[in-house]
Amino acid sequence: MEKSNLLSKEMENVQEIAGAALSGGCENGGDGGQVDHEAFQRMSLILFRLGITINYAGFNYMACAVSLCIQEPDRLLLVTKWLYPDIARRYHTSPECVERNIRTICRISWERNPGFLCEMAKRSLAERPSNTEMIAILTTYLSFDAGLGEG
Repeated sequence: MEKSNLLSKEMENVQEIAGAALSGGCENGGDGGQVDHEAFQRMSLILFRLGITINYAGFNYMACAVSLCIQEPDRLLLVTKWLYPDIARRYHTSPECVERNIRTICRISWERNPGFLCEMAKRSLAERPSNTEMIAILTTYLSFDAGLGEG
């Protein structure tokens, strides 16, 4: 199979898994905030481009975090007190687990594709972004550059 066909097939798999993740986690529970299905799927594709594969628990947590922050940007002001606990309830885990797995996603994306991360941030990054900064970068990128936000 050609390399482009393999990539295309993998992208289809990511979209299917994003849909399954919504029905099994991010869409359910939490504080009642609804998840934008399109944003969740687009976020999944961006994570894939950053070098994050679906075998990381943080894959779904990050996609869920960004989807929720697109819906309610104030969540970025209270990440450890509001966002992580909400994601943890949705996935039946602890906020500490969510934070650790998102930190892993940040580290891996920084190691595998820092150029694309800087492109999304619209500035150079001297060091790996923090969890909150990474969520903010991805939320802004999806909201405005991908045309999902009001700005």
